[in-house]
Amino acid sequence: MADTKERKMTAKGFLAKTNTKAANSALAFLSQYREYLLTGELSAKAGPILSKLDTDRAEALSQKRDTSVMAAEALREIQYAVMSHIIESDVVKADKVAEPAPRQSKNPWRTTIYNAEGEVQTRVTEKGEVEDLVKGFDLGQRANEWADRRLFDGASDWYAIVQHTVLANVFTRIERSDSIARILKQPKGPAIQQKGKSTKTLGFGVKAKETRVSFSRG
Repeated sequence: MADTKERKMTAKGFLAKTNTKAANSALAFLSQYREYLLTGELSAKAGPILSKLDTDRAEALSQKRDTSVMAAEALREIQYAVMSHIIESDVVKADKVAEPAPRQSKNPWRTTIYNAEGEVQTRVTEKGEVEDLVKGFDLGQRANEWADRRLFDGASDWYAIVQHTVLANVFTRIERSDSIARILKQPKGPAIQQKGKSTKTLGFGVKAKETRVSFSRG
């Protein structure tokens, strides 16, 4: 018999669900996962947002006003809060296995490739080894460029997070569609001026000249 035990919800799993059709009704979605958000690892970030939503909804309902807009706004705030929590947690985990400080300081930017479920993706190297798509860079621009290349070769549900390893709140999410657009955009080539061709001379620089011949009648 198949195992019907429900999988334990994770922060990354919850974040993935906020991007599905289930999140179209923000209020219903937040009600469904309210208990999860108010307990465990996300309670410190999600609790104040839900508390404010409850207060604002109560006031709006007393005035017979629509509450869907404020619920949608609360969901967006929770999405950002959960993303921040995930990044902070990843930084803590990475620090436990990080390289020595002198080397780590040279690569303050880290790019990680995820799928829609929030799982770190992998690739097979030329040596046939499987490696996680996580890499450090000295410059944010290089981190973005590497993300574009990996996403271009990846699956349709992949996305990248480029984050600063010291400043945990400094991060960017890169969508695969944006990476493809940047890579396929071809720069314009330099203009080449063609020299005009003249037909007034023959080959080898010899000019054509009319010849006139006269005959004597005597």
